[in-house]
Amino acid sequence: MTQRIEFEPTRKFADAAVEWLCRAESDGGSLRTTVEGVRSLGHVLVVVPTAQSGRRLRLKLAERVGALVPPEIRLPQQLLENREQGAGNREQGVEIASRSDELVAFLDALGPDGSLDVAAQFADIRAILGANALSFADVAERIGDILKDETADFEIERWAGFADLERRYLSALAKRGKTDRIEAMKKTIADPLRLAGIERIVLACLLDPLPAMRQVVKTLHSRDKIEVVELAPSTSQTPQTFQTLQTSQIVPCATAASEAEKVAALFADVK
Repeated sequence: MTQRIEFEPTRKFADAAVEWLCRAESDGGSLRTTVEGVRSLGHVLVVVPTAQSGRRLRLKLAERVGALVPPEIRLPQQLLENREQGAGNREQGVEIASRSDELVAFLDALGPDGSLDVAAQFADIRAILGANALSFADVAERIGDILKDETADFEIERWAGFADLERRYLSALAKRGKTDRIEAMKKTIADPLRLAGIERIVLACLLDPLPAMRQVVKTLHSRDKIEVVELAPSTSQTPQTFQTLQTSQIVPCATAASEAEKVAALFADVK
């Protein structure tokens, strides 16, 4: 599905991306000249890792080419936006739950013994699962097939409890007229918005892309026949500092709060 183009890992992302984008189509790049004589990348959607990298890419393009129709530039999360937004043939008025909405709904679902800290933990776990467009119910349905050891029965029961909590959470959101972001994401993956005028998607230096985003790109490729190009640093020339971490170097953290505490402790130990 994806054409992969590699560049030296020591090169700056923006330089490598601009060099490739500005090659003529006849030379394997993306730059084309319209019948009016205008240079254009308007048929290209570039997905960049951060907003800052997108700004640098625009600046480098302007410095190198000057006047041109620029490419559309988006962040990975923007490909997962609610499918109902901005489309005339979709349902309108859908409001995706904010972080505050999620916390309040989880507090309702937890009942009188719940707390904001516990609600935040469940919201954080769902956010992590959301990178794969998974809900508690999805995990509960699959966990028995994944685990075959002595922990299987315990985990099946635990995730069944999470799924029950999630049903109460979704009900609490619905009473407030809000739509859960994971449920909206599933709709987007199944039927993403059509990208008018886009013929090529460039995944530019996404070292750790959202799995759900890849599913959207796959759908756009198969449904709309959009070409997909992955522009990334060469893995065969990766410097030692970029090599895969050892298991002993990975510190698991259950929540964002616990992660912040461990990072703060590491900084405190630096002389």
